[in-house]
Amino acid sequence: YIQQIANLWNDEDNRRVIHHAVELRNVGMLADLRLLGQELANQEDPTPGGITDTISKAQTRLSGIQANQTERDPSAKSVSESAWTRMDNLTLIPTGLNWFDELAGGCWLGYNYWVVAAYKNGKSTLMRNIALNLAEGGQPVGIFCAEGGREDFVLGVQGMLATRHLLETINVDSQTQLRMSVLNIKRAWLEKKRGRQLFNGIEWEALENARRVYEGLPIFTWDSKDHIKDLATLRHKVKKYKMEHGCSVFWMDYSQLFGKGDTLYERQSGTALNVQDIAATEDVALWIIAQQ
Repeated sequence: YIQQIANLWNDEDNRRVIHHAVELRNVGMLADLRLLGQELANQEDPTPGGITDTISKAQTRLSGIQANQTERDPSAKSVSESAWTRMDNLTLIPTGLNWFDELAGGCWLGYNYWVVAAYKNGKSTLMRNIALNLAEGGQPVGIFCAEGGREDFVLGVQGMLATRHLLETINVDSQTQLRMSVLNIKRAWLEKKRGRQLFNGIEWEALENARRVYEGLPIFTWDSKDHIKDLATLRHKVKKYKMEHGCSVFWMDYSQLFGKGDTLYERQSGTALNVQDIAATEDVALWIIAQQ
């Protein structure tokens, strides 16, 4: 019967049937998603094993729903239309470093950027400069500090802000020391508690100003205590902070410390594949520092 009727349909009828079939499939996926939510709401096993089992089953169900939802038309016309539609929504975020923005345009969402250099060649300094430029321009940025603690990153940025304050407010000459490194800030603080002064009053004032400025910036930082070396956890934080805080640019410091594997090669290979996927699927600019 359907075959006989189908012979009478024109192209417009075909398009309508396809459209409504797709819409019906979407309604079915929504129903499946709601059913999963109800099942999760009814879980009563609070043991670690029960929770782990529930999460595992939920992830499997969600993967199935997503697989159906992401089935797309691969034809030349459809993909061309999608490409030009996407062009209308391109986002380019300047880094604030003129030489890089002139070369590459800035941070393109969906891209991953690798900053590779030998030990102590300024990779983390570059990261702090770009992160600070973005945040002061109103662009939220996330920092994953696998090397050292997140507190050291914060002190490093505040030292840069304090240095800028000194350069803007005092007459800097060859005799003036600019010494706001992380280690100097820590040492000066300890000396101050012991009653000795390593920094003068102007330097402490600059640091207090830097702290006030920094605490008003949209910078989010995590370190190893937040389990970020696990790339699944890192992906979750990227997704969460993009959705809740508008973070579209993230930094990882540094690549060899992320991922799983017994050897450096295994960890680095896994990380390289994962960061490409995270940047593309989450539509963020992901910057990765790597030791050369």
